Amino acid sequence: MENSISVRRTGLRIKKMLSEAGVGVRDLQKALGLACPQSIYRWFAGTALPTVDHLYTISRLLGVSVDDLLALDYTIEVKDTVGYRYMKIYYDHLFRYPNPEHRNK
Repeated sequence: MENSISVRRTGLRIKKMLSEAGVGVRDLQKALGLACPQSIYRWFAGTALPTVDHLYTISRLLGVSVDDLLALDYTIEVKDTVGYRYMKIYYDHLFRYPNPEHRNK
């Protein structure tokens, strides 16, 4: 089974999380270093996804993991192999706990 990210639901999720955190479009635009806010509005409308760099910055801004920002259409089946476990440790270290104080919990 293949993993699929829902563009529409991801945009709505990011919009909701930003709103709950009191982060406006202009604030996010400045944090991401964007010249104009059109990209952000495209994410909110569900017509585009943020880049990995932008997802990472948003996750740091909100204090959540990149996973929390993404809305998956369904769950993937993964074989539990040594390679998978190493990849998961690496992924968790980089993305799941973006704030250093969360890494040792």
